[in-house]
Amino acid sequence: MLKAKKNQGFTLIELMITIAVMAIIATMAAPSMTNLLEKQRFQKKERELLSVLTQTKSQAILKRADITANLNSTSANTDTAITWDKGSNVSLTIQTLAENQTTGTYSGTNLIFDKNGLVSSLTQDALISLCNTKLNVKKQLILTKLGSVYTKPEGTC
Repeated sequence: MLKAKKNQGFTLIELMITIAVMAIIATMAAPSMTNLLEKQRFQKKERELLSVLTQTKSQAILKRADITANLNSTSANTDTAITWDKGSNVSLTIQTLAENQTTGTYSGTNLIFDKNGLVSSLTQDALISLCNTKLNVKKQLILTKLGSVYTKPEGTC
């Protein structure tokens, strides 16, 4: 007797159930993937800001001239100005930082480095805060009068 050969493969119901399970998993993973991408964009903005501040100081020393770091600007870089744009979902605040860690106000978003690499637009250190409104994450940088930049631990907005 010949046995009927059973077809190898999946039934339509099995395929539909598999697709439904995969859709549920993808729906659950999408928000965390979005947050991961936003966090990476925010970290990139912080690195770009550090780079701009370092580059501005270096250019001021190399050119023996005042160079301005224009923060929150979309203008093109020039011989005397280097720009940085905060992008979307990010707020920028600059405050003065006294030795006793009290903060004051700083007007504007420009920082001027002189020919010695010192920040001539500051009378004391500055606290630069970046806050991602979507993630509720804050990153802070301390810019000293001498032009050095330090990062502080991450916080919340």
